[in-house]
Amino acid sequence: MLDKTSGGSAFNRFINLDGIEDRVIYYLLSPNNKTEAELEQTHIIWKLLKYDDIDALSKPIPKYSDIVKLISDDNITQNNFRIFRTPHFDDSWTEQCSLLKVYIDSVIPQDRYRAIVNFGIDVICHNKIINVNVPADAKAPPIDIVDGIEYRISQKSRVSVLTKAVLYLLSGADVQGVGRMTFSQEMNRYQQAQYGIWNNRNFEGIKIVMGAWMGSVS
Repeated sequence: MLDKTSGGSAFNRFINLDGIEDRVIYYLLSPNNKTEAELEQTHIIWKLLKYDDIDALSKPIPKYSDIVKLISDDNITQNNFRIFRTPHFDDSWTEQCSLLKVYIDSVIPQDRYRAIVNFGIDVICHNKIINVNVPADAKAPPIDIVDGIEYRISQKSRVSVLTKAVLYLLSGADVQGVGRMTFSQEMNRYQQAQYGIWNNRNFEGIKIVMGAWMGSVS
């Protein structure tokens, strides 16, 4: 067997690579150690994953214990879950819902000590529930005024709302066991948010690629 540590050499051992998906998932979902603005985005994720109707954003905030039950915990069924550790999409999926998928997209070594771990974060929604109503108490300024009538944004895309929440929470976040999450092509050219379609065009969404440095040397 090759002795990789002989002669004073050191190599990246990727100590925290396994289980890294859940570290990102729970950072997005957890209500702990977040500012008021961050918690607002967290609750938006909860609502859009929990509620499938057009008034999802006006629904009561779900319990955290109910949200973590949406994380896939078996290899048998998918329909009961909304959060997955794989980009795979079952062809038989028929639920009109929103989904969140977090997985390792690529591992790109920079040298023998450090590598960039890119995460794929898929924000996916059934095309029949794309629109979601803006809550009546939202204090947004008008986008236009015509004949004295103010026009405000009354509906948004579930995809764009979820995408904003994910980017708001993760970009620059220091995730325990992962490191500083970065969304910049200065780090890696594969990092971007790209529109896509899934499952015979029944679902559409955004694939976000963002990354973090990993270097656990021995």
